[in-house]
Amino acid sequence: MSLDGENLPRQDSSRLRWASLLAVGVAGIVWAGIAVLSATGTASSGWKSIARDEEAAKAENLSQSFRTAAKQALPAVVVIKTSSNGQMAGGGNSDAHFSAPSFEDSADEEDFDWQHPQSKSEPVLGSGVVIDALGIVLTNNHVVEDADGLVVRLADGRQFPATIERTDSGLDLAVLRVKSATPLPAARLGDSDRLEIGDWVLAIGSPFDLEQTVSAGIISAKGRSLDSAGSARLLQTDAAINPGSSGGPLVNLAGEVVGITTAIASRTGGYQGIAFATPINLAKQLRSSQRDGKLSQPNRTGHGPERFHGRPDRGN
Repeated sequence: MSLDGENLPRQDSSRLRWASLLAVGVAGIVWAGIAVLSATGTASSGWKSIARDEEAAKAENLSQSFRTAAKQALPAVVVIKTSSNGQMAGGGNSDAHFSAPSFEDSADEEDFDWQHPQSKSEPVLGSGVVIDALGIVLTNNHVVEDADGLVVRLADGRQFPATIERTDSGLDLAVLRVKSATPLPAARLGDSDRLEIGDWVLAIGSPFDLEQTVSAGIISAKGRSLDSAGSARLLQTDAAINPGSSGGPLVNLAGEVVGITTAIASRTGGYQGIAFATPINLAKQLRSSQRDGKLSQPNRTGHGPERFHGRPDRGN
């Protein structure tokens, strides 16, 4: 009896030790699981944070590209001013527009008015860009057409009388010359043939007389042709173009001029997301033919995939 009595406490003690060890083991497993879950959650949160940081970095890189391109192009963007018998260039005013052009084969026959976005306040007519430090300025033909006493105002505030060197109504381009004792800030010209649909571009000009305004968009289409703008194959963009922007540059993210803004399609007379620019390569050909003394109309054959119908109606 005494032997059995002595063994019982020993057995209980052993059971207690095993129970304690088991409890410690279970607790360890539980805490390990909690630690793993916590680590997993932290890792997941960390990856999400990294992904957010990467997206923010991409957005910042794009913003930096916009800033760099604008800084390169802005000094060469000018304001074109004149007074032509108290009227705007082209014998009309800012409300003059082209009559009821519409998309070819449009199913609902809904018409778009399209117009050259000119400024409403005299004597500002539109915008332009210096393309040669010796004083060569590129703008739209409709900005300076029939105008007297042209004046070019630079981004730094200096003003110079300007003379018309060459115009091309089909391309809606005009080459002006100003005389300066010192070289002018000139924009670099890009290659508009290398543009692809979806490429980012900046439009720079003086919409509503707000000088040095920059808007961003993409190349929406290429090869557009408008009857009222001759048969030049135009670039289409959704960068904001408004009255006063005509003649300003369309630039790529390298800060190079790839087009000259010329027209908008709109039912309201204001920006509705559809604007057009003459490719800079056509302007290069115009400039080259001017140097050579040729009067050819460069590369203006054929039509794009969609056209507008309508004739110029410039009013009084």
